[in-house]
Formats: sequence, C-alpha cells, structure tokens
Amino acid sequence: MKPWPVIAVFLAAGIAGAQNLRISLNGMVFNGAGEPAVKARVWLKKYPALVEYTDSSGKFMFDTCLGCVSARQGKTIRSATSLPDFRNIDGKGLFICGAGAQGPMSVELFSCNGAKLFSTRIVKLPAGREYCLPYTPAADGLRLLRVTVDNRAAIGKVLPGMNGFIIFAGARTDPPAADAAASAVLIDTLIVYKKGYRQKLRGLTGHAMEGIAETLSISNVWQPSEAPEKSGRMVKILSKGHDFEMGQPVPDIFGSGVDMNEQPVHTVEFTYDFWMDSVEVTQRDFDTLMKKYYTQYTTPAWSDTFGKGDNYPAYLIHWVDAALYCNARSKSEGLDTVFSYSGIDGTPGSLPDDLTGLSISYTANGYRMPTEAEWEYACKGGTFTDLYWGKDYFYYRTVATYVDVDSFAVWRGNAFDKGMGKEGFGVHPIATKSPNRYHLYDMSGSLTEYCCDGKTPKYSYAKRIDPVGPSDDRPAVRGGSWVNELVYLRSANRTFDERPLEWYQVLGFRTVRRVPNS
Repeated sequence: MKPWPVIAVFLAAGIAGAQNLRISLNGMVFNGAGEPAVKARVWLKKYPALVEYTDSSGKFMFDTCLGCVSARQGKTIRSATSLPDFRNIDGKGLFICGAGAQGPMSVELFSCNGAKLFSTRIVKLPAGREYCLPYTPAADGLRLLRVTVDNRAAIGKVLPGMNGFIIFAGARTDPPAADAAASAVLIDTLIVYKKGYRQKLRGLTGHAMEGIAETLSISNVWQPSEAPEKSGRMVKILSKGHDFEMGQPVPDIFGSGVDMNEQPVHTVEFTYDFWMDSVEVTQRDFDTLMKKYYTQYTTPAWSDTFGKGDNYPAYLIHWVDAALYCNARSKSEGLDTVFSYSGIDGTPGSLPDDLTGLSISYTANGYRMPTEAEWEYACKGGTFTDLYWGKDYFYYRTVATYVDVDSFAVWRGNAFDKGMGKEGFGVHPIATKSPNRYHLYDMSGSLTEYCCDGKTPKYSYAKRIDPVGPSDDRPAVRGGSWVNELVYLRSANRTFDERPLEWYQVLGFRTVRRVPNS
C-alpha cells in the first residue's frame, strides 16, 4: 500500500433543476428523556443545501420554494441539489463552461439574502472553451451565482477570494412534475443530528408534511470515569459495545467543499476493544527495532531543522516502513504478525515503494496502524466537538487567542510559523502537550498519522460495524501536523496537506493492537 498525495480534484457538478418545488415541513425533535432537543440540525438528503435548526421548543420548519427568488420567502436562492463549489483557477475570474451550449447566457450574482449584486448577459458563448467572467468576489462573505443558458439553469456558491467554474449537465428550468400524491413511495429523507446523539433518518413520502416527531437516542461512546488502563506506553481503548458518530455534519467547514468526504455522519459500532500507543512512535523506538529485524534497513535522514532526537516522533516514514515496524514489534513480543507479504520493493527506512503480495489480518493479535474508524473514535476521546479539547472550529472565528490550541497541539501557530532555524520550528518531542480524555497525546497536530486501511472516498448513511476501508494504494492519513492550520486539526478531518514541505516530512504513525476475545 503506497501513500498518495491527497489532492482535491474539483469537477463541476451538473445541477438538476427543481424550479417552483415547494417544501413545507414542520415538526419537533426530542431527546431520549422526552424533552425538546434544542439546536438540532435538520436537513433533507435530496436537498442538503436546505438546513434548519430546532428552536428552544424543539420545533423546526421548512417553508421554501426551490430554485426561486422570492421576497415573500426572504429572497433566498435554493439549489435543487448540493451546491457546487468554486475554487481558484488562475485568479482572473469565474470560469463557466457551457458544455456545448450556444447561448445566450445570463449570469447573476446574489448576496445570501437574495439581493442582486451583479448581472450580465453573454449573447454568444466562445466556441469550445470556457467563458471567463471578470469578477473577483469581495472578501466579505458568501455569494450565490445563478447561470442560465439554453433553458438550463444552475446555482452555485462563490466564496471570498475564490474563483471557479461550473459545467452544465442538462438541468432545465422547466417545472418538474409534482410529487406523487397518494403514493407511499419514499421520495426523500429527513435527517436530524445533534451533538451527543445518534443521527436519525426518517423517510418522507412527500415534501409537504406537518407534525413530524422524532426522538434522538444518546450516543453510546465510551466516557471514562477514571484514568484508562495502561500497559507501557499503550492505553486500552474501550470500544466493544460502544458506538460513535463518524464524520461531521456541517458541509463546507473548510469553506470550499474540500471536506465533502467527511460526510454524511454515520454510526460506527465496534465489537472489540483495542490498545493504542499513547504517543507517536519515536525515532529511537523505530530505529532500534528496524535495525534488529531488517538487515538492509537504513536510518531515515532525520535533521535538527525539522526535529531530531530519541523522544521526537519518527517522520520521513513510508506506509511500508510503518507496516514493517509493526511486524517487528509483533515478533519482538511473540505475537502474530498482521502484515504478510512476499517481498519488499525498496530499502526499509529509505521510503520503500511497496510490499508485494501484501495481505492484512485485522483480527490478528499483533501490531498494526489503526483503521480510520478506530483512529477517529480514539481521537475524539468521548467528545462531540470538532476538537477534542471541547471546542468547535467556528469558535476560533470569534476569539483572538489560541492559548488552548497551543496547550493541546503542535500546529502551525506554535511550530511552523516560528520560522526555519528558530526555536520551536519543526515537530516537537512527544507528549509535550496535554492529552485527550483517553490519555492519548498529539492526536491533533505533531505529525499526520498513517492508518492501516485505505481511504473510503465517501461515507454513506448506513450504520457500520468494525469498518475497514478499501485495500488499495492510498492509505488514509489523519490528524493534521505541525505545518497545518487549525481546520486540519479537527478529529473528523480527512484532508492531508503537507505544503510547503514534502509529504514524508510530516507523516508518522502510532500502533494499535486488538484485544483478543474482547
């Protein structure tokens, strides 16, 4: 399994038109005690851009017309599906590809409350190429873009300082047929989410319903009442019979759709407990074991510039190196090895390319890297916030200090921004920051950590039991690093960003070991 750069490739999505589709839904959400669930997030699976929150009485209400601009409805513009995102192309403007359309084309830009800010009409589109609209969004918030051409329409988001493109895919402005009245066929799903509770899904037979009542059940995540059991540097993570909500419910927490692979939120349940390293594997431990078990091993070129020493975490590590270390550690303790292979493509310690004939036994009692699900469960440490020290990412948009971030994580603010050659630049020694509630250190920041399984491209709503990602050549990586900004430190973050360094300078790992017969 080879590590792969996580590069966001943005393809412009076609938007299916849903003009004049009226959605009128209302109801109440209760918690497990039968009390109103306040500030629960409620949205539609088919139209995720439509989001409401329950009020102090637990009530919610949708009353909108998709695809319409209406003063009576607050002048909101709603897309019929999730909105496409716009990314910077070359800083010149908004690129709009007509995909064979001849024109004329109208382009309108609105504020979030529906006020029109800009409009233009292009009589004839340039043949065979995109049209560049010379407009740079002001840096004062979200804008909504509506493009109409050849009786087709699409609506998308324009974010501060970002430019982008949209490709039409046959979306028409013609009103669709009305919902199938008197039919029991489910046409949509109502989704309800609140921190600390399992996500709830309810099938809808129509978009006009009153008196909907949903009761949420409390999430059964492990909440330690005392210090977890330890064995050396490992902590026993109680996960058997527990579950948690994997992912994050708020789209565009990055502001650009990069985090779409963190959705939808879904319940993950475990049937076993596992041990996890409380710290990342150190340079001393890695070098010692690898020298003992692999005659061709070469010590990685750790440097004082980026952090070097016995108690510094091991970086310049390939996923293959991590797997070889895990097998060596298993052998040193008389445990079954997890990784079986017929050959090593490359030199251990010098970023080998691959393990030929690789197979992975996730039920073996030896050491391996955690699965994505194990990693996120352990990182959250029983919390329900974006960051395991009890804060949400958006909280930091309202404060001017990052003292609590600095106390829990080695990140850009207290490492990379120090400047090369200055004290504090680079990765820091292990366990110099406060741990999470499971007594795990450096789960956020320090080094981005390898997972054992491949990265599932997109989650599903279905409940998962002991999930393992695909066995392909792109392992999942988690946790953010010392070069990353705060948004990458979130427990649910799945986006890897090594800039401006090389991938392996910010990649490390920790190990887990499944508790047998747990």
